[in-house]
Amino acid sequence: MQKFSNLESLLTRHDIWRGHNRSIIKDSLTTQYPELDDLLCGGWPRQALVEANFSRHGIGELSLILPTLVKHTQKEGLCVLLDPPYQPYAPSWASAGIKLENLFVIHSKCRNEWLWSAEHSIRSEVLLVAWIGQYKFNYSNLRRIQLAATENYQPAFLYNHLKRISLYSPAALRLEINNSKLHEIKIKVIKFNGLNSSSQVRLKTYINDTKRILLHQLPVPIHNNHKNTGLPFNPNETQDYILNT
Repeated sequence: MQKFSNLESLLTRHDIWRGHNRSIIKDSLTTQYPELDDLLCGGWPRQALVEANFSRHGIGELSLILPTLVKHTQKEGLCVLLDPPYQPYAPSWASAGIKLENLFVIHSKCRNEWLWSAEHSIRSEVLLVAWIGQYKFNYSNLRRIQLAATENYQPAFLYNHLKRISLYSPAALRLEINNSKLHEIKIKVIKFNGLNSSSQVRLKTYINDTKRILLHQLPVPIHNNHKNTGLPFNPNETQDYILNT
């Protein structure tokens, strides 16, 4: 009986697929997009590496996982952004509902540091969102990330440019992201066990108007010449205020 239970547990992993059965229901996490959940038979596969390949930056590729990040951080879960291509704009993220105190940004200095950060973030039960960027990884490198993901109840997200996509990948789910028209992205399944690789869906990108902060409400002095303002100024106090607000 114990051996049968272990076998059933093993077969629920997303990196194992029985070819004769295309309707296996595995544990998943809702994407917050009903049409995408239907396409992926429930949502993001848990304990798995999800590879999102985009045609170019700025087409709304982050909208794909933004609802997931919001829900995760609101539940006091930690999230790591590893090597984002641009500096995240904190007011927009906060306005979207992400708790910034649960969000960490890591900039790696080399390929090995990227791998170490990704693997240990996942093993620490953190929700990882990583960009491959300038580094080149082989199948074995990414296999380490996939194996680490099997020990985490959350999916791990890996962003990559379509120009740099490799033929083989250990990721349980591989997606192609293109923009079909303004404020809309087209998601095509490249690889997902038991799903036709031609499956696709169109999603409205997440649009959020960031609240503007008036100049006099900024928590930093406006003038460089503080002698003319008559106001006391301590650079250390101002720096602490910025970092703690």
